[in-house]
Amino acid sequence: MRKILVVMTTLLTLLLVFAPIHALAQTGEDQGILLRSESAVLMDADSGQILFAKDMQRIMYPASITKVVTAMLALQLAEPQDIITMSREAVFSIGRDTSHIALDIGEQITMEQALYAMAIASANDAANGIAEKISGTTAAFAELMNQAAREAGAQNTHFTNPHGLPDDDHVTTAVDMAKIAAAALKVPGFVEIFGSHYYEIPPTNEQPETRYLSSRNQLINGEKNCEGILFSKTGWTSKAEGTLVSAACREGVTLIAVVLKSATAEDKWLDTQMLFAYGFDQFSPATITKTDLVQKNVSVSTDDGDTVKIDFFADHDAKFLLPNDKSVNDVTVICGRPAAGPVKGRVSLNARLTLKGSDPADETGTLADMVLTGHLPAPEPTTVPSSQMQDQAEMPANRNRWLVVLPILILIGALGLLARDILKRRRHKAARQD
Repeated sequence: MRKILVVMTTLLTLLLVFAPIHALAQTGEDQGILLRSESAVLMDADSGQILFAKDMQRIMYPASITKVVTAMLALQLAEPQDIITMSREAVFSIGRDTSHIALDIGEQITMEQALYAMAIASANDAANGIAEKISGTTAAFAELMNQAAREAGAQNTHFTNPHGLPDDDHVTTAVDMAKIAAAALKVPGFVEIFGSHYYEIPPTNEQPETRYLSSRNQLINGEKNCEGILFSKTGWTSKAEGTLVSAACREGVTLIAVVLKSATAEDKWLDTQMLFAYGFDQFSPATITKTDLVQKNVSVSTDDGDTVKIDFFADHDAKFLLPNDKSVNDVTVICGRPAAGPVKGRVSLNARLTLKGSDPADETGTLADMVLTGHLPAPEPTTVPSSQMQDQAEMPANRNRWLVVLPILILIGALGLLARDILKRRRHKAARQD
């Protein structure tokens, strides 16, 4: 089986080790957007396409937007009616000056009630209760959080607790939080809980009064207009300053906006509104069919030194968001390194869709990453022409015939030589007698 070593294309210098889709632009000034937050990203929830980025890979403190991943795990690993019994550690490991709903030692609430308390009131005590119910300790739960983050594609995130209170090792990036939010959106019940602005927790075994929870998130409670808002979670600590992760859907397109380190609450609301306005107003869905994505005559080197040409085909259509001032004619396909070696002659090739004229070195203009597949050419036939096959078939018979005839010829030749020698001797004897 031939093995692919390297793809030789006219764009060889642009060989890419593809990661998930990167930024369409690197600075807010490029789109005329001036954000107040120090780090931000706007991402298409379905494809992962980045529409806007401002220092999106910068390591930052997330604060309470951490609770997005805590809730995602709770919804996946627990049942809504599971009973949480608050431990001393869960209650008193957080400061009384942080967000909580005054849960007490031994108090029992359901998993659903704890989730709403965490989403609406950003209750740190409820987050601790959830973590202990699922994993026994908050430290063990943090391991699950980090695993979930990696599975979502977060590469620079590390969680140490379920609530987001300050810890030097509790960090993330804007783009990582967007990927985590995209994963959370797919979990049943998440949007219902984190998109709610009001909830009541009835009296418990330790609390005779009903707890009334009302959201102070201005995108959720309507103080700030945001058409199609699905969910939003705020955060704040003195180290992190303001943080906010939100998702909105309009006309079938779902976008996720993340802003980190906003100096004021007003900054994070306005920045998020600005990002959504930019994404929904300046981009539209576009498709290039898999038929139009065929890449012909891509040269591939093999381990025996041969160079073969392969036609690569897309397994599915490419769907992405395209700037309104561009068309699919402005899209080009860059072929990169093989995604995998040949399996039964099938070769996978990484490909990136970009806007023509964009600079891949700056990760600008990326629309989508996908895999193209092709098949190595069949080896040259080893069949022999019929005339040659006939000659080859006759060779054993001819060889056997010569094995019989050759000794006879040798014997005849020897007898001839012997007869000639006898005649010479007789003539010589007769001459001497004369």
